[in-house]
Amino acid sequence: MSLKVPKNPLEILTPILTSHPTPQALQHLHDLCDELLASDETFSVTFSKIPCPEGKNHLFTLKPHYWEIEPGKWEYRDGQRNPYCDLLGGQKQLEAMSRAVHTLSLGAVYLGAKDNEWQERCLTRIEHVLNVFFVDEDTQMTPEVWYAQCQPGENPARGNYAFVIAVRNILLVSQSLPLVQHKLSDTLVTQIKDWFKAQTEWMETSEQGKAVRAMNNHHTTWYHAVLASHLTCIDKKKGVSHANQFFHQEIKDHPDPFTFNQYSLGRARPRHSTLFALEPIFIMAALTYSSELEKPSKKIFNYLTDLVNWAKTVEPGDIERPLEEQGRFEAKLGWFERMLKRWSGEEVATIDPQGENLWEEGWKKRMKVTWGFL
Repeated sequence: MSLKVPKNPLEILTPILTSHPTPQALQHLHDLCDELLASDETFSVTFSKIPCPEGKNHLFTLKPHYWEIEPGKWEYRDGQRNPYCDLLGGQKQLEAMSRAVHTLSLGAVYLGAKDNEWQERCLTRIEHVLNVFFVDEDTQMTPEVWYAQCQPGENPARGNYAFVIAVRNILLVSQSLPLVQHKLSDTLVTQIKDWFKAQTEWMETSEQGKAVRAMNNHHTTWYHAVLASHLTCIDKKKGVSHANQFFHQEIKDHPDPFTFNQYSLGRARPRHSTLFALEPIFIMAALTYSSELEKPSKKIFNYLTDLVNWAKTVEPGDIERPLEEQGRFEAKLGWFERMLKRWSGEEVATIDPQGENLWEEGWKKRMKVTWGFL
């Protein structure tokens, strides 16, 4: 099969759609797990180079599109990310932790049965990573995200509705914990679920949570993707119910691709924004059912199909043309098309995409793994 080659590596958040991954995916997964097992690195928002001024245990991130044009004066530049924001480091720590837990969990489940000692090492590593990030008093992250996406230069620091973009990768943990929880310490599993409960309650009751729900755009979709993932981890029936209720309202509020993407079309990078909005809604679709034998309803499937087909018509903004001319947009669309094929019952290729140096040029190893789980 063919797949466009992006010359800038992509990282896409996707659900896991099959318990029968491709052989190539399992080999890549083993390699990634071995890399994590060979390291003793742990992750914490307290390791940030610039800790939160309100306390080191808080996730502290800044709105990335603001640039200081003179001392104390900041200018908004849509589509242009200020590298200064990356110096804070807390979000990168959260993302690295989430990927590590997700990868090791998949390894323990899909590779561990053939090597009990190797599986035990994966589980021990997961427990250590989770303890440092969520449990240890000195390094744990506070579940309430009051200081995510703060306005640069604002004093005191105050987060806003976009906090969910900063924390979105944490859904990898709430989606992978159920895979391995029966093999982990009962006490630890309870502590992690209590953390998710605290974050869920804060998301539902805080002013920032209310603000992102009122946005009614892709920030809102990401909010529900994180919330539904946490709820599914805590109580699967509640998670499934939340996901289905979301789609009932979403299709009513945004009945066609244009209304769904109105926010994206107004951005400096409309293609990027359009595809970014597809990630959480596909994650939500995978949370509307309880087992691999099921799939999204026909109504939801048709809705997603329309969104993907419409996305193909979106023209790039001037600021994103250099990337889009290298196949990045088409490459990412291939992931959503593969998920639709899986749900439609069509045959899904069980080999890696073919092409000279395809994976090496444009796909991170983790993406090679997730491709094989779709």
